[in-house]
Order: sequence, then C-alpha cells, then structure tokens
Amino acid sequence: GRLPLMKVRSSMAKRWALSVAPESDIYIMSAKYGIVPAASIIDPYDQRMGKPGSIAPRFVAMQIVLHGLKSAVVIAGGSYIEVLAAAGVDVIDPLKGMGMGVRMGVLKRNMGRIPMS
Repeated sequence: GRLPLMKVRSSMAKRWALSVAPESDIYIMSAKYGIVPAASIIDPYDQRMGKPGSIAPRFVAMQIVLHGLKSAVVIAGGSYIEVLAAAGVDVIDPLKGMGMGVRMGVLKRNMGRIPMS
C-alpha cells in the first residue's frame, strides 16, 4: 500500500537522517519520481536507477530548482549520485565506495553528525 517514503527506506538511514536534519529538509531520490520530500506518500513501484523508465537528469535538474537545492549530503548508491551530479547538485557523498553493511555501521556510529570520509 501507500506509505510515506521515510517508512519504506532503510530504518538506519532514516534514523540517521532525522538525527541531522528535520524531516522537512530531507528528500528521497526516487528512480521513478526523482527528488521527493521524505514525508511524501507515493504508490509502490519497481524501477531501478539507470534502467529504461528511470528519471532523467534533465527532470531532476528542474526539481532542484523547484526545491531550491544546490548541494546535498547524499546517502545513496552510485547510480543515484551520478544522476544528481549530472542534474547539477553539488553532491557530498561521505560514504563513497562503502558497501551497504559498512554504510549502515558508519551511520549508526555517527548519529547527530555527518560522517567524514
């Protein structure tokens, strides 16, 4: 069913994000919808970034203007970061090159602060 995006994402990433910013300042990068406020409610979908049907950087660029984003700390996989960077976001990727298990451990140890890579 339909759930707020913050309810369907990794609980560790959610807890970390909420420890460093209010929910109103948190966005989810969706392969289908692009940049979406974290409190948004959307229908479930099966779409991978970079595959046919995924959001194009030119649309993300329009969303960047709409949301007033210039830079962002991004906790996401490489394909999502590539789209954000191609769209013009100054991406800060403190977990670059880390596997999922390592990422979750780093987030857990860095509640309330942005990890330094």
